[in-house]
Amino acid sequence: MRIPSLAVILTMIIVLQGCKSDKLDDDPVRLNGFTASLPAGEAWIRTDLSPTKAAYQRTENGNMTLLRFSIDTIAPMPQAQAFFAYAEGRQERLFAGSKAISIHYNRTIKDNAPCLQYDGILEWESRTTSPFTTLRGFIFRHPDDPNRILNVELSQDCSGKNEAYAIDLTETARLVFNSVHFTKYADMR
Repeated sequence: MRIPSLAVILTMIIVLQGCKSDKLDDDPVRLNGFTASLPAGEAWIRTDLSPTKAAYQRTENGNMTLLRFSIDTIAPMPQAQAFFAYAEGRQERLFAGSKAISIHYNRTIKDNAPCLQYDGILEWESRTTSPFTTLRGFIFRHPDDPNRILNVELSQDCSGKNEAYAIDLTETARLVFNSVHFTKYADMR
């Protein structure tokens, strides 16, 4: 039997510590151009963070919910109606690999920023396990920069259509939506 070297053991410890995520119940999400709060009392674990995106997950009653924030650059769209048309088309393209069981769009304004709210249930025929996704999301155009959008999306996968209809992300989505605040962008172009 061969005993692993100290270097191998130290490398394994470093790798395992790097995989560990911290629970971030109270830490605000801070990306370039906005801040938001994670819903209090829920054990969200950060799974990704960069200047333009952040992702979190929580598991409750055996069900994993994902919460993603991302910033993107788009062509200038000073008119809200053009933005709404763009945002709906963008989502339709993203959903193209799925069968839309139910999709709804709601056009609204938050802090002088046009916002497309969406929710629905998608079926992914390419998945053998958990082929259904229930989602709620928001696409905001930054009020100070019509070239920048923020997409916030909550989703939960499941194995059946009835289960997908029973998933309720409404309150969590409301809390996240209400917590979004726009800040000045640093020039990242």
